[in-house]
Amino acid sequence: MTEILFGESEAASMKCAKGSGGIIGPMAVTGHASYTPPVKKKWSGVPGSPDEVLCLGYMLDIGSLQYPAESPQRKHILLQMQGIRTDESKKPQNPDDQERLEALQNLQKYDRDYAKLKEIAAGGGAVRIWFSRRTPYSYCGLCWLCHELARTKADIYVIDLPEYEVHADYIVHHKSWGEIECERFSTYLNRQKKLTCLEKRMYESEWMEAAASGSVLRAIVNGTLMGVPEEFYDFLILNRLTSQPEKEARIIGDILGKSQNGVGDWWYAYRIQKLIESGMIGIAEDSGEEYARVIYKCV
Repeated sequence: MTEILFGESEAASMKCAKGSGGIIGPMAVTGHASYTPPVKKKWSGVPGSPDEVLCLGYMLDIGSLQYPAESPQRKHILLQMQGIRTDESKKPQNPDDQERLEALQNLQKYDRDYAKLKEIAAGGGAVRIWFSRRTPYSYCGLCWLCHELARTKADIYVIDLPEYEVHADYIVHHKSWGEIECERFSTYLNRQKKLTCLEKRMYESEWMEAAASGSVLRAIVNGTLMGVPEEFYDFLILNRLTSQPEKEARIIGDILGKSQNGVGDWWYAYRIQKLIESGMIGIAEDSGEEYARVIYKCV
């Protein structure tokens, strides 16, 4: 079964789940030959090979949808998210240029995986999409793929990450598959379901409506994917800030810890800069690094 995930961390965990042999513990040890490292535990992995795992980390909840996911314009946005320079230099003139080229090469993996997916779908193969309704980039990925594969005969199976799990004396809330340990992926296989034609059309319709809105930001509102104004999450920033200066990294960290809306730190840093330019946020201590700035809310 071909597994589709929408983030680097979760895709890496899935590759481990499909290729580790169900053993967690050291695979080798340096020292006396009589010493055998302990095996922490054995578990059941997800059947198949790591080669069946495809990562489509295009982060489609952010940025214009005017261009295809594999376009240079989308890569430009992904580079910005990584804090990489986004000028059009092609030859490595300095370390920054070399870093940019290496980042671009890494992003090309998504294009190769996407091409492989289209080949599988064209042949009528089956794919399994692991998504979360609490993470906009993941839910966007599901809706986008239902649109992209609509004219193929591919069978689409999905596994939706549960919002929370109840244990004996505590409850664990989940946001994304990136939070799930590799040895636990197989425990969710019983949640798998095959999408009907009507369900595929439903998700495709959500994607088309969000794309038609022309917004640069998409969010899940009342369980539905929607294009929303760029200022949609600004209230979280302004509610957290006070007139007392604090380091920007602390502000963003607190928002990420409390909001749990699946939006990454880059977006909040981007919006903080916009609010600074508008005069709603002031800078008490500047820095060459955005996250190191000390900022406050203007009264």
